[in-house]
Amino acid sequence: MLKFLRHKRKPGDKIAISEHERTRLSGIPRYHRTETRVFDVPIIVNDTCTLLADIREIINGGIYKFQASTNSPLILDCGANIGMSVVYFKRLYPDSIVIAFEPDPLLFSILSNNISNFAFDNVELQQVAVWVNDEGVKFSCEGGHSGRISYPDDDDIVLVPSIRLKNFLESVDSVDMLKMDIEGAEADVLLDCGQMLKKCEYVFVEYHSHKDKKQELHHILELFADMKYRYHVCESFGRKHPFVDRNCVVDMDLQLNLFFIRE
Repeated sequence: MLKFLRHKRKPGDKIAISEHERTRLSGIPRYHRTETRVFDVPIIVNDTCTLLADIREIINGGIYKFQASTNSPLILDCGANIGMSVVYFKRLYPDSIVIAFEPDPLLFSILSNNISNFAFDNVELQQVAVWVNDEGVKFSCEGGHSGRISYPDDDDIVLVPSIRLKNFLESVDSVDMLKMDIEGAEADVLLDCGQMLKKCEYVFVEYHSHKDKKQELHHILELFADMKYRYHVCESFGRKHPFVDRNCVVDMDLQLNLFFIRE
């Protein structure tokens, strides 16, 4: 049986947060605003659970790691939350151009503060939802990872500006990395983009299967396979016994990480 090796820190690498601080943050209730330091840079946190998951998966785990063909890749970060993905990308490629989209008004204000504190060059933040039109869309604010374009029975709904990703892709020559974590809207957006996605060398998609909603994974895989991308699928959240365990997490019965590489 193959065993996966844990990400090992190289000599001289900085740690994002200390074990002492990790323990302190883990004891703070969810959705309780606090402050901490990441790579010794002060940041604001709206949900410590979300931050610690991002540190584990993005910063330490390197889930978005890719090999760019240039020192200054163009990276589109769809669903930037409070900025840990932006931090990861800019540490991976300091000369990269990152355009980050986050629709939640509260989280966007925190994102803006945090990225300002890091003083990165060539980072553009846009307070918009990535969607299939630019007419605005109703958004359900959750305060952590799970804010999303709303369903009819959602609470805490606000109207937010939107951007049609297809139109954005039409305006650029190429994209080195497209990262998409938009909590269930990914199928609509990707299928709307269609052949425009060929401009992207690497694509990461967090696929969300919300209960009582039609599953669209097969459409996403078919779209990328038809465009000659290779794909890799990893389970992010699932159930050990799905035939009998029907419990959901944040209204989801499945969550997958999808990696697409243009051939």
